[in-house]
Amino acid sequence: MLFAATADHDVFPNSVFPWTSYLEANWSVIRDEAEGLLRDGVSVPSLREISPDHKKIVLDDKWRSFFFWGYGTRRNQLRTLPRNRTDT
Repeated sequence: MLFAATADHDVFPNSVFPWTSYLEANWSVIRDEAEGLLRDGVSVPSLREISPDHKKIVLDDKWRSFFFWGYGTRRNQLRTLPRNRTDT
């Protein structure tokens, strides 16, 4: 059985996730880059490309997903967001 790495809280304090201050400080940059991706239409890969497990339930390329970490590996999609790119 797996357990969460953090203590149980009704509402998690910001101190549990210190990286959220970066998101707050850069929300407009993050939004602008996300809007650019959505306009492009092909920069966000289909879920079938990312996860072979989904090939049986996702029969076309309409389901798309964009994330930095997934399925236990770091995704290379971060390179498409030059203004938000970090090496951490």
